[in-house]
Amino acid sequence: MGQDEKMKTRRVVDRTVAIGLGIVCLVLVAGLVGAVSFYSMAINDKNEQYDSYVASQSHNDSEYNTLVSQNTSFQAQVNSLQAPEVWKVNLEGNDVYLPSQTSHLHIYGYLFNAGTRTATGVRLHLVLYSLDYVANDTYVDVVSIGGRTWTSIDANVYYDGSFGFLTGWAITPQWTT
Repeated sequence: MGQDEKMKTRRVVDRTVAIGLGIVCLVLVAGLVGAVSFYSMAINDKNEQYDSYVASQSHNDSEYNTLVSQNTSFQAQVNSLQAPEVWKVNLEGNDVYLPSQTSHLHIYGYLFNAGTRTATGVRLHLVLYSLDYVANDTYVDVVSIGGRTWTSIDANVYYDGSFGFLTGWAITPQWTT
């Protein structure tokens, strides 16, 4: 074989390799274009699904705000039901009037905390009246009453009996939470 024939064979092989590589490149480019196009359509489809979902859920902001408001209201109701509330139960007073000595009002009975939380700083505010005169305006400290519990009261509140016996009195429970 001569040099011309070798060159011809080599050119044919080189040309065949070049054509083969060209075809492979075209196939790869076509595959790349197909993949980019497929994934672009998939992304656009997902974006449309997301936008549609967001549009259908836009009312949830107002629903959420309504639910938060209702929850706040219900929590306030629960807190008010649990809050201490002190009631007088059979709380009575007897005037012990001693004209020549210091007189007193004997108070006795019970206080009940209707709430589930402890009532602290519990005290009774007493205003004692002798005709139109305030014989005494004072407090009797009870300290605290646990939730849903009773405490008994037995105390004497002294007053100046120089204006005569008591014509009335007011007993008001007071407390803090």
